[in-house]
Amino acid sequence: MKRDLDYAAVAVQTAIQNKFSRHRDLSKLKVEALELTIRISLNEHETRGSRDQLLALVRNALDLDAIVAATSE
Repeated sequence: MKRDLDYAAVAVQTAIQNKFSRHRDLSKLKVEALELTIRISLNEHETRGSRDQLLALVRNALDLDAIVAATSE
């Protein structure tokens, strides 16, 4: 059975794909629901946060690197 955090991770991944997939290869993007947070990783960079924190990062970011380089814990 999926947890609420699993569905939140899907929402974050969908937001990223909708915003950046036309301009960027997202094949190495990973969005994972952890115990209490969601982790976004791309290559060697990652960030973690809540659904709301990460969706705000996506909304305000001009590129994907700004999201995975952010520290949102």
